[in-house]
Amino acid sequence: MQVTLKPNLNDIAAPPTQHGGQAGLIPVTPPRKQPTLESQIDLILGNTEYLPILQAVRRIFNDLVRLGDSLRLMEPYLHQVGETLALLELVQAETLSLLDFTEKQALKTEGISDLLYAVLDGMSFALRHEVRRVFEDDLRDLSSEDTHEITQAKIADAHRILTNCLQQSIITLAQVFDPRLDGRQLFDNSQARLKQSLLLCKDLWTMLNLVRRAKRNFDADLINQVVDCVKAFRNGSMHYLMYRDWGHFERIVEQLECSLRGEIESGPVLHQFLTYLETLLGQVKLRAVLGGVMTDFFCNQIGNEETELEWTTDELRLAYELYMAG
Repeated sequence: MQVTLKPNLNDIAAPPTQHGGQAGLIPVTPPRKQPTLESQIDLILGNTEYLPILQAVRRIFNDLVRLGDSLRLMEPYLHQVGETLALLELVQAETLSLLDFTEKQALKTEGISDLLYAVLDGMSFALRHEVRRVFEDDLRDLSSEDTHEITQAKIADAHRILTNCLQQSIITLAQVFDPRLDGRQLFDNSQARLKQSLLLCKDLWTMLNLVRRAKRNFDADLINQVVDCVKAFRNGSMHYLMYRDWGHFERIVEQLECSLRGEIESGPVLHQFLTYLETLLGQVKLRAVLGGVMTDFFCNQIGNEETELEWTTDELRLAYELYMAG
């Protein structure tokens, strides 16, 4: 599919047009709006009086925010591989343009403080490093031999890396002008990460339970159920894993499929898969976003071969409430 690139990202990141509607019979007080990122940055820069510095920094902030908005608006459409790659290349080009401005102009502004210089220099290095990592390493390795799921995972990982780096750049730069600033005032993605981690834990837990049953009571139907569960996982919450975990998982899946065809013995493969899932679930449980939330819920039965893993009513209720929160 051919995609026509626009000369910049303004159309992608532009806020939606507001349309007025007819007034209702009963006046309704509109909800209080949360301050926008732009308005918070305006407040942060409010005490900056030296105009050349202010102009340079505002240009950098504006570009960082616009690039971040473009990535955010892309997020629901990452499965559209061709279009997403084209837009990511546009993000790459405009990020490099921002870096050129930062290094060739902003850092050479007369009167720039040592602190601001160090932060801009560090920000420029980090952004350039991550852009090179994403486009010269990760996305360059895309192959026609990759499964659609693998390709999507690489794109989602690139999107995450770029988003995190842009957000961290904004926070670090803003703290130059307001050292008391907490990054969560500008970006709070903890709820989304919590939901993703909960779904990931639940699906890993379910798969672990099924693999343990298949290992204990070997049966062709159970093996088929494991394979179906794995396929569903690959198309779903597996995207919430770090990409580095995909290679090992894919190799085990290949062995499972070979065992299903009778090419290799299933017992050792199931044991290896069970051990891997136990380790992986333990790693996910340690994520900071789950800290203090489910300390003993997910792994409290692992290691007891005679116990069927299951969620208690309280565990399910807590998981559901956390998932629906926010």
